[in-house]
Amino acid sequence: MELEHTIMRRVMRIASQSRRKPPHTHGADAHKCRGFGHILDLLSQNDGLRQQQIAELLDIRPQSASEAIANMEQAGLIRREPDAQDRRSSRIYITPEGQQRQAELLARRIENARRVMAPLTEEEKETLLALLEKVTEALQNKEDI
Repeated sequence: MELEHTIMRRVMRIASQSRRKPPHTHGADAHKCRGFGHILDLLSQNDGLRQQQIAELLDIRPQSASEAIANMEQAGLIRREPDAQDRRSSRIYITPEGQQRQAELLARRIENARRVMAPLTEEEKETLLALLEKVTEALQNKEDI
């Protein structure tokens, strides 16, 4: 098997295994919470985005963004307000409960990353990051990949 293919399979396996256990959530809507972290992260740094902007920035389908936003609004993690400049659209804001959930999810992801990266030295982590950044840049510059 080609080395490049083997590397890609390992990267995909690591990504899959790191997501295998969903984060612990509360209540009956726990199954709906998967994927909320990315939207909460985005809103915690760019509050007041439009739904279309969220979909574009996260590179997800508009319908997926719409469903997640509706579930998040129902869970009290975000709120929608009419856009002052464009009455046809609304802006989405993170609520205090959403900020708390975002902080909890971020803490879990950081702890998970520490466990996964524990076998590596700091130098190895820096080398891995540099290599992954090179691959990511190549992917972003190639439309046919």
